[in-house]
Order: sequence, then C-alpha cells, then structure tokens
Amino acid sequence: MIENEPGVLYDSKIYPHVPSEFARKNLFYAHVGGSYHCTPPYRVQRDYLESYIIFLITDGLFAVDYRDEQLEARPGQIVLLDCKYPQAYWMVKTGRFKWFHFSGNASQAYLDLVYSSRGIVIDVAEPERISQKIDAILQMMAQDLVDEHHTSSLVHQIFAEVLSPQGETDRIPDPVIRNAILFIDSHFNESITLEQIAASVNLSPYYFLRLFKKYMDSTPHEYLTQARLKHAMRLLKQSRQSLDSIADQCGFNSATHFIRSFRQRLSMTPGQYRQLKF
Repeated sequence: MIENEPGVLYDSKIYPHVPSEFARKNLFYAHVGGSYHCTPPYRVQRDYLESYIIFLITDGLFAVDYRDEQLEARPGQIVLLDCKYPQAYWMVKTGRFKWFHFSGNASQAYLDLVYSSRGIVIDVAEPERISQKIDAILQMMAQDLVDEHHTSSLVHQIFAEVLSPQGETDRIPDPVIRNAILFIDSHFNESITLEQIAASVNLSPYYFLRLFKKYMDSTPHEYLTQARLKHAMRLLKQSRQSLDSIADQCGFNSATHFIRSFRQRLSMTPGQYRQLKF
C-alpha cells in the first residue's frame, strides 16, 4: 500500500524520475507516474502544483472537480489537468487508472488547445494507442532507464492522438462539419463570414464555432485562410499571374492582405515562395 494515500490499494505502483537540465529546458518530460488501483475514499485535492497530469481510466468511475466543472470519466477516457489551477479528483467506484505528471516544452500551449477544442474529459478513437504510449513511459521509469528524448516523443504523440480529428470521422456530426468544409472550399474566393458559413449548415454562429473548433482543431476563419493560401501557393507555382490577380482569385481583399497573411503563416513572402526550387 502506498503511504499517506487512503484508498490506494496494495497493487498500485508509483515511479519517480528526476529530469535532466536539458530535458527541463527543451523537451516534454515526465517526473512521476504510476498505475493505481483505487477505491473510495481515494481523493486528491490541491490548490497549486507546477505541473500537468494525464490520466487514462481503465476501470471503474473517476470524478474530477476542475475550473468550475464537475465531470466523470469512464474506462477508455482521458483526463488532462493543468495543476496550476485548484483541482480535486477521486474514485466514485473502485477502479484503475494510469497517470503521469509532466512538464516542459509546449505543455501549456497544448493544454490550452486541448481545453478549447476537446475539454477536460476526452473521448479518443483508439484509447489502446494512448495506453501503449503511457505504458512505455511508465516502463522506462519503473526500470530507471528513462530515454528522455523518447519520452518527449511519446508525450508529443499522446497529444497528437488526443487532438487529431483523424479516426474520429464516425463521431463528426455529419453533415454539419463536412458540409461546412465543402461550403468553405467552394467559396474561399469570396468574402464569406462566419455567419454565412453557419447559415449554410443551419446553425447559430456561436454554436457552429464551438462545434467546428471541437472537431477541426481550428476556427472556421483559420480553415478559410488555409484554403485560400493553399490555392495561392498552387497559382504561384503554376502561373505567372500578378500578386494582385492571385489575391483577388483567392479571396483576399488586397495584395497587401495576401502578402501579410502569407508571410505570417509561411515565414516568407509570396515572391520568395515563387522563386523556391523543390
């Protein structure tokens, strides 16, 4: 039994790791993790910890109170918390979960992106894929043979699994998001608004925006800009048209707007891109 943690059963495991200075400055890194078998009254409550934590629930019923939300997580679901916010989590029914605390690299940016698009308790298409990655991290910690570069890669892959819309097409509320994408792809050269895109799928702009971000990991405006830029990139390589003409054909309101958007997202001007050899 793990001391000072009521409700943590005898077969639970916990593994520490002290990250190197290089990992702390440049990588994602795990500093403690484990596999827990818990029963009520297991409960953790804290106000602040300079860390992030991920759980994969494998059995039982897990609950969390975090950022003004009280939610439950069931087997196959992921829970992600930024421990710098007050939080509480506990077992409602006896069960098991895998977990690790992590920090470093782009952790905050990824957590913010997850919350904005997926929430706190997350369904994933293939939880066994995330389970395998967590197992690999925990196994390295258990053997005290942590490859910090591999660990960082695994954490990054977990975020990719959590955020990727790939593999979730069966959960996309067809025809809403797909039809919205078709509308954008068919009208990217026009001056279309969020209201017009939402109206094309018979939703309010506010609800449509939330739904689109949830499944596409971007806003409709970001997707629209990407569609315009992709078409512009093709025209730059396949034609000798002027920047004014390309801007007009791709829905930008001026060549200046086109150049600014291109440089902002691709770190070069349209003219520089046109001169590149691949």
